[in-house]
Parts: sequence; structure tokens; C-alpha cells
Amino acid sequence: MSSEVGPLKGREKEFKQLNDWVSKAIRNKQSTSIYISGLPGTGKTATIMRVLRSLKQRVHSGFVNCATTSTLTGLYSELLTAIGSDAKPTIASVRSAVESSKLPLVLVLDEMDHLQSKRNASLYAAFNWPQQLSHKIIIIGIANAIDLTERILSKLKLTGTPPLCTVFEPYTKEDITTILKDKLEQQEDKMDEKALELCARKVAAMSGDLRQALHIVNQTTSQSRSVRGKRAKLQVVDATSSPLPPSSSTPLPAATTPLIGCRQVLSALNGAYSTPLARARLPLQPRLLLAVCLTISANKKVEIWLN
Repeated sequence: MSSEVGPLKGREKEFKQLNDWVSKAIRNKQSTSIYISGLPGTGKTATIMRVLRSLKQRVHSGFVNCATTSTLTGLYSELLTAIGSDAKPTIASVRSAVESSKLPLVLVLDEMDHLQSKRNASLYAAFNWPQQLSHKIIIIGIANAIDLTERILSKLKLTGTPPLCTVFEPYTKEDITTILKDKLEQQEDKMDEKALELCARKVAAMSGDLRQALHIVNQTTSQSRSVRGKRAKLQVVDATSSPLPPSSSTPLPAATTPLIGCRQVLSALNGAYSTPLARARLPLQPRLLLAVCLTISANKKVEIWLN
């Protein structure tokens, strides 16, 4: 039985698709490889980790950050560790360990684009493991580049078993608004509706990166708590320095929690997007248009039909 682990808000469709792919491979005793792509902050890694938690009784699982582990020997070592083997990291020991394991292995290769090299040997090897090693292995690669398998790993099509691919789209304004509301409901600090909408609209237009929106909320709520704490201290100082006798002094009024407004959110947004790098970054839609234009300019035979 799989434990009940739900999807992230706004990623219900992606969670179901990935869960279905992995569950089908386990059920049919088939090897498979999956490639997950999408811009940073779109919930790729968090979603697949939730899928693995929902299947934890049915699989061994391993997680490799390819930014720090990018050699074949390193990948073999991580794969063996996930199974619980301390054998020497070679292809032969990996094959033996996988075959002798009672449970299938799901290995997640995060930031997979770091495996790129002149011949992309590590990338090809990783995606070919399900066919070369055993039906008990499932490889899941994660990277930002949507076209990595097409641009760099085109030879995978020749094997007849290219990876299953899914793209995590940027979070929409509505997604971000819903998630931020849920987060703020769990906190003492509250945000004005218009301020929340401002944050969601700006982040959705720039990148759809949920982590950026959460950072804005954390920053503004932290500032709100700091201001509230300073006001409370001033009230205590004023009360203790009052010339009134103790018998006539009144209880201190409770410190109120003011709403976080557009001014605070706009200040945080300016801080997040006013760095030279952020200023040089185009919003999402102009970037997509630029990508289309570059593709068209590189292909002289393309035809454009204007309605």
C-alpha cells in the first residue's frame, strides 16, 4: 500500500501523470526513463519527491544532485547506495545489485544538464540504464532545458526507447495567489488583497517562479514582525516612564497586526527585481517570442502564415 501523499497546489496534473508512469512501470515490471523539464521554481523536484514518498513501500529510491556528482563512477556509487550495497562502483556491480534487489529502484538525477560533456557519455549512459541493466530500474532526469533530449540526446530515438517527457509550466497568477493565501492563513501576519495580487501578478509576469513569490511574502512578513516588535517595546518604555501612580495606570493596549500593504510588497519586489541581472532578464512572454524569432531566423525554410 502506498502512503497518502498529496500533490503540491497547482501541480495536481503533473503529480498524477508522474505517479501513473512510475506505478505502471512497477506494476508491469518494465524499465523506463522520464525527463522532467521546466523553468526554475515550477515545482519539478518537489513534485517527484512527493511521488516517491507515495511509493516508498514499493521501491528503493535515490536522489543525485548532478551539480556535485557528474561522473559515471559517482553515479554508480549513488545508485549502489540507494539499493544499500557497498560494492565497488562499476557497471558490473550495479547490474548485479539491481538484479538481486527485491524492489525496483527509482533514481532521480536532479540538475541533469550538469552531466553534459563533449560526447555526453554520462547522459546517454543514464538514460540507457533501464534497457541495459534491468527491468527493475527507473531513471528520472530533471533539468530546466525543455529541449535537452531533442538537442543533446537525439540518438536516444534510435534506441526505440526515448524517455517519457513532461514540461512543468510556470505558475500562473491564479496559482500563486492561491498558494500565497494558504501560506498566509497559517501565519499571524496578513496581507492586503491588492498587495497579494500585486505580488502574484508581478512574479507570474517575470518568471512564474513560486520560490520568488514565497521569498517576497517571507520578507514582508519578517519586516512586519520587526516593526510590530519595535512598537511594542516603545509602548512598554512609554508606560514605565509615565508620571501616573501605579494605581491609576491602565493596561497596555494589545499590539495590533496591521495588514501588509502594496507599499511593502512593492519595495520587496523592487529589491528582488532591481539587480543588474534581474533587470537584464526579459519577462516570460517576450522571452518566448524572442525564442520563436531566433528559431525562425535559424531555419530559412520556415513558412509563416499570418491571419
